[in-house]
Amino acid sequence: VIRFIIGDPDSAAVTQRGEEEQIGSSLAARCQMTLARLQSLADAAGLEIRTHGTPLYTSMFRADDTLIANPHLYGAPASDNPAIFIRRDDAPELWHDYQLAFERVWKTARAIHARA
Repeated sequence: VIRFIIGDPDSAAVTQRGEEEQIGSSLAARCQMTLARLQSLADAAGLEIRTHGTPLYTSMFRADDTLIANPHLYGAPASDNPAIFIRRDDAPELWHDYQLAFERVWKTARAIHARA
C-alpha cells in the first residue's frame, strides 16, 4: 500500500505555516496542486490519500526500509531545511519514532476519493 498525507489547503495549520515561512498562500496552492495531480488515482487499488490539518514538523518520504525526514525549522520553507536519510536497520529507534509520528497523523487525516 502506498499512503500519501497532504496538508489540507483549507486548514488553519497550512495558513499559519505559509505565514510563518513568509510565502503566504503559496503553501496552500502547493497542497491543492498535489491533490489535483493525485485526484485521478484516488480510488486506485493499493493507494490511499488523505489530508491533514495538523501542524507540520517534518515531511517524511518512505520506501520500504528507507525514510527521508525533512525537519521543518520555524520560519523556513522545507526546501531550506536539511533532509535526513534514515535506514531502519541503522537507526531502529529513530525509525520507530518517525513511523509512530506518521501513524498519529494518519489516524487524524481525512480520506480523499476520486470525483465522479
